[in-house]
Amino acid sequence: MRRLVVITAFFLLYPQTSWATISVKPSSGPLYQGQPVELSVTIKEIRPLKAELFYRPMGVRTYQHIPVDVGDGETLTAVIPPTAVVTPGIEYYLKVVDISGRVITSPSVYAEFNPYTIGILPSSPLPEVNLISHDPSVPVRDVSGEIVLEITHRLPEERITVLVDGTDITPLAGVSGRRLSFPLELMADPGEHTLVVELRGEDGSRRERSWRLTIAGKEKMDKEDKTLEFYARGGVSMNYGKQLKSPSGSTDDSVSGNLNLEFGMKGRDWEMTWNGINIQYIKDSPGDDFTINSGFYFTLRKGEQFVEYGDITIRETQLTAPSFARRGVQAKLKGFGTEVHLFGVSTQTVSGWNSGIGGTDQQVYGLSIERSLFSGLLPLKVVYITGENQKVDGFNTSSINSPSKGDILGLTMSPVVYGVRIDGEIAGSRYDDDTTDSTGKKKDVAGTIGASTTIHGYSLSMGYYYYGPDFSSIANPNFTTDREGFSGGVSTTIGPSNISLSLNRGWDNVEGNPSRAIVYSTSLTLACGLTPPPPLPGVNISYTRSVQDSVKEPVGTQEVKNTNDTVNLGLSFSGKGWSASAGGNYGRLNDEVGGLDSETRGFNLSGSLTPFEGLSLSPAFNFTESKASDVVKTTRIASLTASIPLWSPYADTSFQVSYTSSSASDGSQDSTDLNGSWRLSVNIHEFLKKWIDYGTEMLALSASYSKIDDKVSPSNSGEDISVFLSINLFAPLELSGGL
Repeated sequence: MRRLVVITAFFLLYPQTSWATISVKPSSGPLYQGQPVELSVTIKEIRPLKAELFYRPMGVRTYQHIPVDVGDGETLTAVIPPTAVVTPGIEYYLKVVDISGRVITSPSVYAEFNPYTIGILPSSPLPEVNLISHDPSVPVRDVSGEIVLEITHRLPEERITVLVDGTDITPLAGVSGRRLSFPLELMADPGEHTLVVELRGEDGSRRERSWRLTIAGKEKMDKEDKTLEFYARGGVSMNYGKQLKSPSGSTDDSVSGNLNLEFGMKGRDWEMTWNGINIQYIKDSPGDDFTINSGFYFTLRKGEQFVEYGDITIRETQLTAPSFARRGVQAKLKGFGTEVHLFGVSTQTVSGWNSGIGGTDQQVYGLSIERSLFSGLLPLKVVYITGENQKVDGFNTSSINSPSKGDILGLTMSPVVYGVRIDGEIAGSRYDDDTTDSTGKKKDVAGTIGASTTIHGYSLSMGYYYYGPDFSSIANPNFTTDREGFSGGVSTTIGPSNISLSLNRGWDNVEGNPSRAIVYSTSLTLACGLTPPPPLPGVNISYTRSVQDSVKEPVGTQEVKNTNDTVNLGLSFSGKGWSASAGGNYGRLNDEVGGLDSETRGFNLSGSLTPFEGLSLSPAFNFTESKASDVVKTTRIASLTASIPLWSPYADTSFQVSYTSSSASDGSQDSTDLNGSWRLSVNIHEFLKKWIDYGTEMLALSASYSKIDDKVSPSNSGEDISVFLSINLFAPLELSGGL
């Protein structure tokens, strides 16, 4: 009896040690820097009320956390975002609260101090980008041509951003092979314009190049021209949806509406715009039925002076604030050869009706001054940023979770010496990641330096970086510290072919903390491309070898020693009205210590056929197979997208269907997923233009279908059928005039 009382009391005092079990498993196969990591979570013997996943890169003090949808089943899925997936690895743990209020973690004992770890392999380095169509030192007089830039090796279009005078014009730019181009008329106004090209790697790294181009002045405006112009644009859409069938048996309906507004005024040398006003209505919304869905954006420009307010992006330097998207205000002022930025933004992202400018305890303020010395030979930029986030309103993937405070001072320079471009930055920070304790601000430094040049057609580059363990920026919360390393690369173009070779080596624990091992990561990449004239196919092939090894492991810590080899091959074909591509990849991980060897192989086929205007067919197929711990997992995906004109210009239809099959040799996975959607669009403006001859009025009927058959977890199986009716009125409705 006494033993029963003791056991009962033990379980009451320490409920986590009772019958509740939680297991967390990462996806199989090698994991690369900059790619999201999917975790499979299995919860047994409890009914979870909510769950959170805590994660951080190795060497980072503060955990980020994301909510995990508990749903109705035992198997959940959580995804660590790519910004946190960096070498040499990431640490994570799971916290679950059940319906009785109990807190259970995995690992079960001191999870915060004893997290799970995952090794991460390095990704390929970013290419260089060069302006080849114009000489920035010569004023441009003909604006009828194009701006053309060259990238030293191919990069997916979604990882390229082009800015002209701070405006994102990426959708208007075209990418062909290694060439990037856009119409020069986008910067046709006389005066100086700034062109910025940003390249983003899979690991979240960025490379940015900027140029200043001067457009030669035109003659003054005719006196009869209007001195004041104004415009207003807007559109209204209404949507009704009906769920005909669902796995739960419910047949709910939905009603929503959207009003989009945009205003502007323009004088001889000034312009004001106000857009992004998107007022949304959703019936029975968990929050307000009416809200501002996409924020707002107000600008005022006079000559070269520019002020913006609303949902803006602060872009300063790589170490201080490479890309900080928040709601706030920023002024960009130019004069006497100097450019000054002043800004104040919220530390938390803001949505809905909230202004986001708020109190000083949730603000980041900054000042930057940019100027070229010695007749342009030495471009310099100084940045100072200070701020705090004392009220954490809720989870935000881009904000520090603990109450924090800090400031940072950075200096960049980019001189060209004897044809060699040198890019250097040094920054010092004082940062307190938790103002509720007595630690206070910790000081540290970080720095980067790189050199690039072209000699006899060969592009050469090399660089070095150091990020101190306590370095941090309030405007760059996901920056990974405690890193040091170097890189180098060479590339060249020979006729229609290009070849590049790059080497990267980095390590963590830069101050040699005896409680942690030092993990070295080395990668070597060789890439070749061939872009011959049609009908010959374009070919791209690359090989990467990545090696990780550790030294000075503390007692009881397993050493890291693995090698990963990856080969990628791609073919592309094109002709009049059609295009096709095929690709394959193979990867092999040799884990000499942990025994977690794996192999991954796959191939894909895709194409596009446009036999005549309006008709488009795009089939695709993808196959992936991975083997780890003697378990083979296979995924097959087939899809077809089509757009068909029915009665031009009155009606057209489109559809998309996809089929996914996933299986595992050990029976842990066996499911199929069939999805389809169809849309019929009717241009009712063509029938109404006798009475309403402005804007565009559209009527659309659409349907979606989804069927999941999961033989391992039948509770995940189900069928969903929904139909939607939407109407767009006066979209876009535009009114304009002048005085």
